[in-house]
Amino acid sequence: MCSNINETRQCLENDLKHINVVNGEVLDQTLIVHFKHTVRTISEQIQALRQDIIQVDQGIQKFIVFGEKEKTTWKRSRFAPVMNSLKVNMYEINEAIATALKLTSKLLLLMAIVNGKQHCNSTSGIVNLSEQTNYKQLKENNITDDIRFIKQRVPICHCNRSQALGTASACNKAAGLEKLKEQQLHFDCVVNGKERPQLSEDQLKNMNYGTANEVHAVATIVGTFLPAYYPSLHYF
Repeated sequence: MCSNINETRQCLENDLKHINVVNGEVLDQTLIVHFKHTVRTISEQIQALRQDIIQVDQGIQKFIVFGEKEKTTWKRSRFAPVMNSLKVNMYEINEAIATALKLTSKLLLLMAIVNGKQHCNSTSGIVNLSEQTNYKQLKENNITDDIRFIKQRVPICHCNRSQALGTASACNKAAGLEKLKEQQLHFDCVVNGKERPQLSEDQLKNMNYGTANEVHAVATIVGTFLPAYYPSLHYF
């Protein structure tokens, strides 16, 4: 694992150095396809590396338990060499991911330059939504029949959601892409008016986390994704 991670990181670092010397004036639309393919490849590598982190962390936790059974600290247990090796692997994986993310950001910036949307791309990692030209803030009292332009979490939004047979958060259940039992439960609640089951503590925690971090997702979409992939679109 160690050598593969080092090779991946070195390859990514070399690509990053190469892209750093590319002159924006010579870029054209023919490169967009190559950039998209490269971003997809790097993203798949990042996903695989993050799965490796989970496995390495599980290994570390397992050996910590083994060490505790020896009634000593893990540093003094006979598993210390293995755990040290796993911790080194963890560090190298994180370094490879950091390099890959830098490379992805650089590619997205170059794509935005080609699209003439460099001003919409955030190179600092911070997006001021009040100044972002491809972001449109919906008004709370906006009167329209188009539900796409109704602000979320306002009374009319809740009213529309209550009348819908399927919403974005429940589309998989409504379409039967999950278990049949889940689709039946969704049908009973939406169509037959059956009371929905209580959400678990973990579900509520995840929902609250998602709500609190929505603004970061929006910033990522308008500050990196749209300028590179859909330069003519605006986020409402």
